[in-house]
Amino acid sequence: RDVLLRRAYVARDPVRSRVVVGADGRKTGYIKLSEFSAEVKPRMREALAELQAAGASRLVLDLRGNGGGVLDGAIGIAGMLLVAPAAFAATPRRSRRELATSAYGQASCTIYLPQPRPLR
Repeated sequence: RDVLLRRAYVARDPVRSRVVVGADGRKTGYIKLSEFSAEVKPRMREALAELQAAGASRLVLDLRGNGGGVLDGAIGIAGMLLVAPAAFAATPRRSRRELATSAYGQASCTIYLPQPRPLR
């Protein structure tokens, strides 16, 4: 029996968002971010705008299960959420700690976060 396999690119949305209304009536924006890919920055901007338009005054960013990805994407997301600049440190495998501004090769990212920016 022959089986024909076809290779195809499946686009997945890395950003899922919704508004959750608390017992106090306040609206909280909830964003589930599944990966840091090239598509994540524009999708994150859209999700933040939609949540703000829906009246969200707080934000939960859920990174559980996020396997990582493009370091530039992670830096871009952090930049959207912070008032002051953040310091980023990347640790390339089997090497010493270095300051990171872009992603090349495999590296883990440690992000030192200043005070978060409130939703307006």
